[in-house]
Amino acid sequence: MDETFVRIAGRWMYLFRAVDGIGQTVDFYLSETRDREAAKCFLKRALANPDNRAPRTFARDRLRSYPAAIRELQNEGQIQGSCRHRTRPYSNNRIESDHRHVKRRLRAMQGPRTTATACAVVAGIEAVQMIRKGQVLGITKKNLHGQAGYSAICSVSTNTVTEPTPPAPLYHSTLLQHFPKYKSGRT
Repeated sequence: MDETFVRIAGRWMYLFRAVDGIGQTVDFYLSETRDREAAKCFLKRALANPDNRAPRTFARDRLRSYPAAIRELQNEGQIQGSCRHRTRPYSNNRIESDHRHVKRRLRAMQGPRTTATACAVVAGIEAVQMIRKGQVLGITKKNLHGQAGYSAICSVSTNTVTEPTPPAPLYHSTLLQHFPKYKSGRT
């Protein structure tokens, strides 16, 4: 877990992000503050997703709000008491290098002008990165044709940003409408 600064509407906001041990995106959260409540909200949101496994170890930086938030969640029973914390130097490098995709896109567009736009843009950037990492059901890292089709579907549908993995029949029928050569199996 880590947080990074992003500039939105002329002020700095905090983008909390988490990846698992193999680099797959777990969750992200945009907040105006970097305190205990924001960290707790981010962790609750990441743990609430049924697709995520329960963490055994947290690799984090030395932000003091994380231990307080983790203790509160352990007292509430949402995190196991045996969960370890790692704050050693370089133990958080996987997430630090994963920030570059979001920061590069936000810098290129000179920052969103509103918080709502920032949330939508960050969700889109994260969705594209999840597709590239092969996290979307039915699309692997090597299936570039499937990635292009899914990206086109995401741009056509507005509700796909909040739900990046649509049901398989809907995905297949929509993909066939936009890409007829996908049906024949040509690449």
